[in-house]
Order: sequence, then C-alpha cells, then structure tokens
Amino acid sequence: MKKLLSTLILALVLFIVIIILLPIIVRGKSDKAILKETLDFFSAPLKSTDSIALLEESVDSGAIRLALIDKAEQSIDICYHTVKEGNYSASFFNHLFEAADRGVQIRILVDELMGGLTYSTKRKLASYPNITLFLYEKMSIFRPWTINNRLHDKLFVIDSDYAITGGRNIADKLYGYDQKLIAPVYDRDLLIKRNSAVSIIDSMNSYFTTFLELKYVKELKVEKINTKP
Repeated sequence: MKKLLSTLILALVLFIVIIILLPIIVRGKSDKAILKETLDFFSAPLKSTDSIALLEESVDSGAIRLALIDKAEQSIDICYHTVKEGNYSASFFNHLFEAADRGVQIRILVDELMGGLTYSTKRKLASYPNITLFLYEKMSIFRPWTINNRLHDKLFVIDSDYAITGGRNIADKLYGYDQKLIAPVYDRDLLIKRNSAVSIIDSMNSYFTTFLELKYVKELKVEKINTKP
C-alpha cells in the first residue's frame, strides 16, 4: 500500500513538473531570437507624430475610457486579462451597448479562465448586435498545460485614432469604484492619439487582428438579440 502511495505521489509530482515546463519546451524560439525580432521591430523606420499622455490617476483613466467609447464612430477593439464584474464594468458595458446601438463595430477579447465574466454576461455581450466576443484558451482537463497559456495583454483602441494600453484591467478597485477598498491600487496607462497617417496604433490594430486568428482564440457564437423597437 505504501509503495502504491509513493508511486502515485511521484507520478503526481512528475505530472506537475511536466505541466510547468511544457510551455517552455514547446515555445520553439530562443530568447535571443525573440530579442532580435523585438530589436529589429524598434529599428524599423517609423515616422510618427502620435501624442502620448500618462494616465496616473485611476478615476481619470476610467473616465477617459468611457468618454472614448462615447466618442467612437466606427470601431472599438478591447483586449483584457480580467474584466471583474462590478459598478465600473456595468457602466463600461452600458457605454459599449450604446455605442453598438449607434452602429459601432465592437470586438472584445478576454481570457477564458481568468476573464472574470459570468456565463450570463458573456452571452449578453455575444448576443448583442455589433458586438463580437472572443475567448482566449479554454482550460481543458485533457490538456492541463493550457493553464499556463493565459492572456495578459491590455489594449483598448477607438476608431484607430485613440488607444490605451498599460497595467490596468477592468475592475472597480482600479478606477476608484470600490468604496470598501482600504488601500489604493496604483497603476498607470498610456493614452495615445493619432496625429498623422502613420501611427503606432496601426501596429496595435494589426497585432489585435492577428491575435484573433490564433488557434487559442474562439468566438463565442450565440443568436443575436433584436434591440430595435
């Protein structure tokens, strides 16, 4: 019995080690290759006159997101690791629904495991006209290594004219909406505004679109509701 127990414990430890190491083993590219690609990208000629503002204050960063949604005329692309449901996310979604009603095309990408959205909220978003919801890497017990493959990108692009990227996800505590929070949560974002035909926002658009084509990303497809009176 003791021998069987020892064997099971050893097998479990080996299984955990394999899960942890497998993403590193199968990554394919070396650190040097990744560094070279990154440096090559930065050395490429780019004549941009973008304006950039640092968003330090949590309340300001949250308010600017909502204002940009209201300003949108054509498209909104959203990518977050976590969207925790609460007062701010409710306001955020309501602004998105209003934008969708104006005909703005909205694409949302969140992490399947850590995204924080309830199934009912996912269905509400996916069923709303002009809103498409994508989920990144569904966790599978038959592919336990998927627990390591999580989405941590944070992008928010409006009409290809404005973009926000940085450390904040969507949660009450990050935008001053959590009244029970004892200590403030410090983070920061960058607000980017296009001023010419060439902009770093174009690279963000390409990155986001390419991301949606990955095998890890699946659209949540449900029947669209009728929002017309």
